[in-house]
Amino acid sequence: MGHPLRDGKKDGPWSGYCGRVDYAVEWGAPAVEAYPRAGTERTGDDNAYIGTEPLFRQAGFEVIRKPLKDVPRNWIPRVTMRISARE
Repeated sequence: MGHPLRDGKKDGPWSGYCGRVDYAVEWGAPAVEAYPRAGTERTGDDNAYIGTEPLFRQAGFEVIRKPLKDVPRNWIPRVTMRISARE
């Protein structure tokens, strides 16, 4: 997980896909962002290592950016999801 306090960024969201929202909150993060695979279609484990959109939704994350358009064909479509740590 990105650690903004160590990286000199105090106000921005933390990022990561390890699910440690509690750790980020403890250290004062305003929000946590994740970049999971977009969509609800089932996929194999080898394509889900970054997490899936439904998994992060279940954990309380919300989509803040849809998948990018016009990316190379072999890229995995991802969404940007965020959960506020200040609720």
